[in-house]
Amino acid sequence: MRALDRLTKDRIYAGENRQLQQHAVALSSPFGIERAIFDMLRGWLHYVDEYRRDTESGIGEDRVLGPEWRDLGRALYGLLNGPTGRLDCGTLYRVIDETLKAEGFEHGLNG
Repeated sequence: MRALDRLTKDRIYAGENRQLQQHAVALSSPFGIERAIFDMLRGWLHYVDEYRRDTESGIGEDRVLGPEWRDLGRALYGLLNGPTGRLDCGTLYRVIDETLKAEGFEHGLNG
């Protein structure tokens, strides 16, 4: 799975959960602060996908860029403590955490 796909996979599973329905709508047409968060997170995920394509290895193996990319993910997580509009922070936390783990940062946001 591409890292970028993690951001949109939950749109399919919103079901009857109103909060996740609002989250899916925000991902489909973000505005204001939602747009800023979505664009930053999408850029972070897109970067790791392109890094893997260009280098054929995971960014977690890169001793220079890996820690910088990990710290950027942690900073994005920190921004979820502020205004987020209709975005579901628990879902975005999981996206960041799963991506960090998939890229070789075994403790994700907890390490």
